[in-house]
Amino acid sequence: MRHTLCACAVVTLWSTLAAQAPVPPAGTDAPKVELSKEVRKAIDDKLDKIDDFKDWKVGVVGAQAASCGKDAGAPAVVAGDLNGDERPDHAVLVQGTSKVQLVAVLQRVDDSMVVDVDAAGATAPDGFLGIEKQGTRFINPDSHLEDVFANDTLVVYRCGQPRTAYFWTGLNFKKVVLADDAGV
Repeated sequence: MRHTLCACAVVTLWSTLAAQAPVPPAGTDAPKVELSKEVRKAIDDKLDKIDDFKDWKVGVVGAQAASCGKDAGAPAVVAGDLNGDERPDHAVLVQGTSKVQLVAVLQRVDDSMVVDVDAAGATAPDGFLGIEKQGTRFINPDSHLEDVFANDTLVVYRCGQPRTAYFWTGLNFKKVVLADDAGV
């Protein structure tokens, strides 16, 4: 009985601390990610038919959003294994003529697949990107129980708001607001 009580107290304490403390922005110790020619070409091929994105560029995170990046900066490009196939994938805040779009470039054996993930601002990105590493704990907003990220997971951080995670489903990304922290 004593061990059960102790274990429950530790879990309760950890859950309480996790719920109160914002998760530091991902990428704090990660190097700056550059886009390769192959990744740029994949994005070009996908967006070339969309007038607003014919002359796209990597978005520059707005000053307000960037101020919350602290030591991690405010990345507009991140890399991780988003689909669990052990190949490096990229997420990019793509700036078009009149809007910003979050896209993911998933590396496959012979090519890349570009996936439209979500809108990310009008004139500038309204948040910055991070990767929550596979195995990192979070509170599942559906069950309110502790869970872990099954793959490296794309996350958008916005000042004073909960982080938004994008889970790869095998076909697309599922957007989930993680209310287990106060954001950055």
